[in-house]
Amino acid sequence: MYKHLFFDLDHTIWDFDRNSNETLAEMHVLFGMAGKVDLAHFMDTFVKVNVALWEKHNANEIDQQTLRLTRFPLVFEAMGVAMPATSEELSEVYLDLMPRKSHIFPYAIEALEYLKQRYQMHIITNGFPEIQTVKLASAGITDYFDKVVTSAVAGCKKPSRGVFDYTMRLVDALPADCLMIGDNWQADIMGARGAGIDQVYFAPDLACPLPAPDAHTRTYHISSLRELMDIL
Repeated sequence: MYKHLFFDLDHTIWDFDRNSNETLAEMHVLFGMAGKVDLAHFMDTFVKVNVALWEKHNANEIDQQTLRLTRFPLVFEAMGVAMPATSEELSEVYLDLMPRKSHIFPYAIEALEYLKQRYQMHIITNGFPEIQTVKLASAGITDYFDKVVTSAVAGCKKPSRGVFDYTMRLVDALPADCLMIGDNWQADIMGARGAGIDQVYFAPDLACPLPAPDAHTRTYHISSLRELMDIL
């Protein structure tokens, strides 16, 4: 039925939360935060701040540089703790260490091996090009994908249908030929739906309910990448 599979990268194949937390733990040591900053609180606060900033970035309210340079000041401000270094230093270390982490979701390799024999696979991501390329290489999954389309290359971000239309033109495909697989309801699922593309909503946390009132709109709903082999 499908010829092309479009995958999101972060939180779908590449385990962003695990890799980010591992990086923050290293920074906790590198910047001498032990005894001054609770590590678990540091990690939890970072997640909240980072998610909020990415929502603004995806809505074109802030640019890449603003996201990078305001992230850590907002984290330490929220914790009520002085920053152990400048915003530039913290951002540089985070962006150097984090993309080099290699943790991916369970069954990612098994699913990709299976699907590669049957479909052309591509990445569609709102992440920054220089970072996403390193992530793919670090995880050893670059060769599974024919095209890597970033919002910077497409000139627009998910959920805009423009990024999906750009990718379909790039691979010479029609909407009926394609299936989008991602974890972000708005960017991946509603974005692909707006472009006429079927979707797989990847929600590994089964306790998390589907968003209302459009929960019925996704084509497929999985909690493990292993389920892709049953669907496809």
